[in-house]
Amino acid sequence: MMRRALTPARLVLVAIILISGAVAVFGLVAAKSVPLIVSGMAILGISLIVLGLIAAGAVVRAGKRGDGALAFTAAMFGGLCMLGAAGSLAVAIVLGLLAASA
Repeated sequence: MMRRALTPARLVLVAIILISGAVAVFGLVAAKSVPLIVSGMAILGISLIVLGLIAAGAVVRAGKRGDGALAFTAAMFGGLCMLGAAGSLAVAIVLGLLAASA
């Protein structure tokens, strides 16, 4: 059974990632506002975690089908999403703590 590549949930997730990244960049460049940066990075990190978990599910499904190339590609993509999520959440936590202490 072939799954659709772009579902409404995935479209919303990609839109959330793009918008939260834009909010973080806007807060950094134009507004110079720490709360905007923290909120943008936190939402970006959470949405990248969700995308990484979706990729992990794709790895399992591709592995069960015997499609090694797709499993490898999805694993690499999911790993990069998780690394990005860790970085985004780390930035959000550090900036949030710095803003709270000032």
